[in-house]
Amino acid sequence: MVRLDVLISLKRIYKSRLLIVACGLTLYSFCLAGCEPVAGKLIESLETTNNKFKVRVQIFDEGNRAHMFEPGCHLRLASAQAGSNEWHQFSNAYYSNCDQIQKNRVRFVDDKIAYVFMQWWYSVTTDGGNNWSNWDVAGHLSGQAYYYPELIQDVSMKSDGNGTMALDPKGLRSNESLTLYTRDFGLHWDVK
Repeated sequence: MVRLDVLISLKRIYKSRLLIVACGLTLYSFCLAGCEPVAGKLIESLETTNNKFKVRVQIFDEGNRAHMFEPGCHLRLASAQAGSNEWHQFSNAYYSNCDQIQKNRVRFVDDKIAYVFMQWWYSVTTDGGNNWSNWDVAGHLSGQAYYYPELIQDVSMKSDGNGTMALDPKGLRSNESLTLYTRDFGLHWDVK
């Protein structure tokens, strides 16, 4: 004969396990669409032009409800010829903290050359915004630089293609300032 208190205890264990399974399924379905960050609503759109072509930086809030407690921001960068609304996206970025977004990072050298730098990456066009080349600082300086949100402090470029990129010591293994140099508008960078 089975004791009543044993049956009640087994029933409680069964209910608690059922509750754990239900919670797990709920969490799984909550992230079923993916737990990756997804661009949501447009917050701000910034355009910079040199009268030949223009660059647009769009800032979006976090659109994935799985990230409601850590809402980041998404950036989409695109270029178009002046007077045109035919935009061509050339890069995107994600910031886990929207306060880290620096808005003065699009610069024109002349009618055909412009560059953008944010976080740990640099993009440049030498043909009026039709094609862009990207350079991942942390990827190229593996073991020396980290994927730090404010790794690139500043970039300066001359019309002859010579330029410098100043890196933040907080994003470097050595914790010391580092400057990179280019002779081709930033298609390639070297440490001197």
